[in-house]
Amino acid sequence: MPTHMVIAVVAIVAIIIVSVAVKMHFDEVKKADLMTAKPLSLTEEQVKSVTMRRRHQPERIIVRMPAAYATDDEVNMWADTVAPRVGRGFQATEVQVIPQRFGRKAMYEITFAKLGSLR
Repeated sequence: MPTHMVIAVVAIVAIIIVSVAVKMHFDEVKKADLMTAKPLSLTEEQVKSVTMRRRHQPERIIVRMPAAYATDDEVNMWADTVAPRVGRGFQATEVQVIPQRFGRKAMYEITFAKLGSLR
C-alpha cells in the first residue's frame, strides 16, 4: 500500500475520533448547563451522577437524575423552565419516578420531546 494512502486513512480516522470527542464534550456542557439551571441548581458533583440520553438528531432527550436531589414540584418546575434550553421545539412531556431497587437509588426520568414528533 502506498504511503499516501496510509496517511489518508490515518487522517480520516483522526478526524472521526476528534469529531466524536468534540460532540461528547458539547453534550456534557449542555447537560451541565441544564442541570445547573435555577430551579435545581445542582453542584458539579451532583451533575456527574445525572445521565442524559440523546442522539445526533434527537426526537426525544431523556434525563435521569437521583430523586434525592429534588422534590416532584421542583423537578416539574425545572423541566418546564429548561425546555427551551434543550433545543428548538422541545417540550417536557413526561416526568416519571423510577422506584428504588436493590443497589439502585430512586430516580427521576424526565423526557423532553420535539413538538412535531408528538403529533
